[in-house]
Amino acid sequence: MTSDSSGHDQNKLQLHMDDDYCAFFNVLYYIMTGRIQFSVGSSRDVADYPMWCDPQDVYHIADRLAMDDLKEKALIFLKWSTDNNTVTPRFMSAAAENHDEVYDVYGDYITENWQEVKKTQAYRQYFDDLYAREDDRDRLKRVIRRLCELLARDPA
Repeated sequence: MTSDSSGHDQNKLQLHMDDDYCAFFNVLYYIMTGRIQFSVGSSRDVADYPMWCDPQDVYHIADRLAMDDLKEKALIFLKWSTDNNTVTPRFMSAAAENHDEVYDVYGDYITENWQEVKKTQAYRQYFDDLYAREDDRDRLKRVIRRLCELLARDPA
C-alpha cells in the first residue's frame, strides 16, 4: 500500500454522503442480494441482514437512484407500519415533505383516523416539542399550514 504525505492510503476511495450510512448500506445490500428487511423497531435479531435503518431513508435513497421496486417495498412497509402513534412524526418528517407518495400515505391515514390521532400522546408531544423550540418558528408555521391544508381537503 502506498500513502501520500498526509498518511492517507492512496488505494482507498472515500465518498462523502449526505445519506444515513445504515440506510445506504441497506440499499447496497438490496442491490447485491435482492433482499431487504424492514422492522418497526431499531433492534432486529436477524444475523444475516444489515443493521436497522429508517425505512423513510431507504425510500429517499431508492427514489434518488430510480429504484422503483425498492421504493414500492419501502412505501408498502411504511403504510403497513403507520399507526395512531407513529403517524404524526412521520407526517411531519422530511420524507413526507419531499416525497408526495409518502405524504399521501400519512395524509390519508390522518384524515381517516383524525379523531384518534389528535388524542395521542405522540401528537401532543410532537407539538409541545415544536412549540418549545424558539429557534424554529418557520418550521412550526410550515407544520401547522400542512396540517390545516390536509384537514381541509375533501375526503373523497
